[in-house]
Amino acid sequence: MKYYFFLQFILFNIFQSFSQIDTSHYSSPQIEYKIERHIALVTGINVHKNFFAEAGIAIKDNGVAGHHPITRVLALTSEFKFTDKFIYAPKAGVWLGGGASGMNLGINLIYYSDSEKGTLRCRPEIGLGFDAFRVVYGYNIAITQKNFQNVNKHNFCLNFLINLKKIKDVKR
Repeated sequence: MKYYFFLQFILFNIFQSFSQIDTSHYSSPQIEYKIERHIALVTGINVHKNFFAEAGIAIKDNGVAGHHPITRVLALTSEFKFTDKFIYAPKAGVWLGGGASGMNLGINLIYYSDSEKGTLRCRPEIGLGFDAFRVVYGYNIAITQKNFQNVNKHNFCLNFLINLKKIKDVKR
């Protein structure tokens, strides 16, 4: 009797293995990209102990990869502090955002100046953001003039981008 069940088991598995199909003719699914590139106006505020306004221009790629939203921004902006001592800070930055969670990562190189002396800072950022909106936390790492006053060490940034001109569409 146990040989009978063993024989059934073997025969069933042999015939079952013939029913499997070869997977060599399958290719991995292609991810569709639908991305629009715009020239955009960047506006924003940067706060912690000191309040800075921000304005500038950016090239923004925004779209969908598969079913996930994606955003990439290359920006040239300036931060301004209007208090007793005017501080001007040209800034170059890159931001990447998207995915299911809406995570936004960025890095900026900023030169703060009060027209007498200045400091160069690197600011990595992390937060949330899609398309034209982002809220991030950044930490200013001093590269030069570590004792420069009236600049935030910790920074919370809110940016809003306004599309000015559509450059092109990318679809793959």
